[in-house]
Amino acid sequence: MSDLIEVLQMPQAKVSHHLNYLRRVGLVEVRKEGLWCFYRLRPAQTPFHQKLLECVGQCFAEVPGLKADRERLAKIKKSGGCCPK
Repeated sequence: MSDLIEVLQMPQAKVSHHLNYLRRVGLVEVRKEGLWCFYRLRPAQTPFHQKLLECVGQCFAEVPGLKADRERLAKIKKSGGCCPK
């Protein structure tokens, strides 16, 4: 979650609250390893869920306000953090 806090530039409590909500509604999965929690989008379970993920991927690519977030994410990835394959 620390990478998300850095990318989104939001307080830990707010990021945690939103991730918990997404987990409760089944859109995000969490894997815990010791004190660390690793979040990922849950694979599509229904055709509607698949379309929702496709829409998010397409629509967010065009949101100008997210450009800075993408740039921060690229910097984190380049430094070896975030988003293991």
